[in-house]
Amino acid sequence: MSKSKRKQPISFAGPRFFGIDLAKRESQLCVMDAEGNILEERRFPTTVKELEQIAAELTTRDTVTFEMTTNSFAIARLFREKCRARVIVSNPMKTKLIASARVKTDKIDARVLCELARVGFLPEVWLPDEETESLRRLVSRRTNLVRRRTAIKNDVHSILQRNLVEYERPKVFASGPSFKSLDISRLPALEKLLVDDYRDEIASVDARIEQTERVIAAFVCADQKMLHDMDLLMTIDGINIVSAAGILSAIGDISRFSSPKKLASYFGLCPSTYQSGDLRSFHGRITKQGRAEARWFLAESAEALIRTPSPLASLYQRIARKKGHNIAKIAVARKMAELIWHVLSKQTPYLYQKHRLTQEKQARLRYLAKLSGIMATSASPTKRSNDTALKGLKLPVAGRDLKTQASRIAAIRASNIYQAVTEGRLNNNIASLNKNDPKVSPGNIALADLCNTRLSGFNPFRPTQHDYEALLRDVLKDLISPHIEDRTA
Repeated sequence: MSKSKRKQPISFAGPRFFGIDLAKRESQLCVMDAEGNILEERRFPTTVKELEQIAAELTTRDTVTFEMTTNSFAIARLFREKCRARVIVSNPMKTKLIASARVKTDKIDARVLCELARVGFLPEVWLPDEETESLRRLVSRRTNLVRRRTAIKNDVHSILQRNLVEYERPKVFASGPSFKSLDISRLPALEKLLVDDYRDEIASVDARIEQTERVIAAFVCADQKMLHDMDLLMTIDGINIVSAAGILSAIGDISRFSSPKKLASYFGLCPSTYQSGDLRSFHGRITKQGRAEARWFLAESAEALIRTPSPLASLYQRIARKKGHNIAKIAVARKMAELIWHVLSKQTPYLYQKHRLTQEKQARLRYLAKLSGIMATSASPTKRSNDTALKGLKLPVAGRDLKTQASRIAAIRASNIYQAVTEGRLNNNIASLNKNDPKVSPGNIALADLCNTRLSGFNPFRPTQHDYEALLRDVLKDLISPHIEDRTA
């Protein structure tokens, strides 16, 4: 490693811009003034001591910038602890588009970073807090373990298929009689040993995945704010413990997104747009910018959400009929991103949640944390109008099952009205239709009656807690009435 050619600190009264092209062993430093004149250029070892020496020279009028890389967040925190200068971590994907050049060296890159910071045209990366960054690393650890397990399973499938072994996919990796009954007589002796070794390796990876999930649960439950946000995210159907942790680690502080569309754009779920002049405008596929891991979690959550009754499931069905499953699923994933913004920003649970399922997910989170020695408080109960409706009734059915059934039926009715409104192209105030108007179709009149009598004026496009509670009360009346009639008969 070459030694750093250290010069004496430059005494300069005006603002300075420090551009650092980071590398594993040696980094390049460039210092400019506000006029663009180069004050200093040198290489230095990428060590804590050298970085602290640079930080000691910085003042409140200085700006230090470098591109995002493996150790960028650690270096940024070091500068913020040791000095009061402005620290910018640049997005390398956007910086390359701005400062692409035929000749690319460390010295040129450091100069470009200085110049872009000087003119205020440097794309900045949000620096997460240590808790958010730690949660990101835990979620990435679990994702890597799952990918490793999938790769091992694919190797086993390849061995069985190329030797014409008939098998059932779910039972290949099961322990006990299921695997012993598998006919592997066609396999050569070496590949039999490989299959056994692969199964042992899968069991080991499964244990590591389970342990990582426990660590994630314990880490979340140790922070009350993070735990509360996790509970809110898990009220959304399709979002489990792992996906909630992955989404929450990608978002960090929800207040940095001023609108739900900006959060969807951060996940890369907005369509790309190309426009030239006034005559040509093209909307293509989603941008796929932002954290790919969080976007994958949203897509997987959307896959589960569309199987449960809700207006989002009706949205999926409407788009799937026109454009297919994949496009419809991504459209639901974008709506989920916007829904997550509302849930976290307003600190309110998902309106169409299945309360029993939500309680099971929240209890599972606390159970995993307890296995790691972290005790967490119980989840704060959500407001449910059916609690009051069921209070004091001695019914021949379990109250918990009745609440679950009522939540499901209410979600189905809300989904049906959403589908009818979108397909019938009615306005949002369909409950106030004039039935005597000859221009109103019989189907719209029936839909208006449904809104007035069954859904209590519920508007699925702008749902409120009050209206949805009225819908739940109507559902509970229908469910309770047969049991009350049986008791009075």
